Amino acid sequence: MKQLLYLLLAMLGFGFSTSCVRCEYGTPNVSFRAMARVVDKEGDPIEGIRVAILHESWDGEYYREDFEWRTGYTDYEGNIDATASPFAVPKQLIVEDVDGEANGGEFESQIVDVVGFEQTENGSGNWYDGAYKFDMGEVALEHKTANENDDNSNN
Repeated sequence: MKQLLYLLLAMLGFGFSTSCVRCEYGTPNVSFRAMARVVDKEGDPIEGIRVAILHESWDGEYYREDFEWRTGYTDYEGNIDATASPFAVPKQLIVEDVDGEANGGEFESQIVDVVGFEQTENGSGNWYDGAYKFDMGEVALEHKTANENDDNSNN
């Protein structure tokens, strides 16, 4: 009976999903550009660091959404300059080491609040809410220590 109900609802255009819905026709969106230089505490650039949007869902939980970047990771100079089209200007970004020991060792992730962004283009008055730019400046990540790795594995 339940399958018949799902089939009927699907035929009427209703769907069910537990994942994040991408922008579709008739969905509010913005153009968002994020820039940063990611370094270690000594000021040396870190290559291969990923930057992702943290979205707040309807239940107050945060989930990660990787940008559909033209460049998704920092380059050899630690720079990232990437654009995406999320539903709205995000509230937070996460800067995280995803390659382990490569590129200078393991680094702690850092959450960056998106404050002080600049609107670079007005919206259309319809679904498009404009273009925004956020320059994080220099983001310094700390190396993970052996004790932190041991503490995390014991929890």
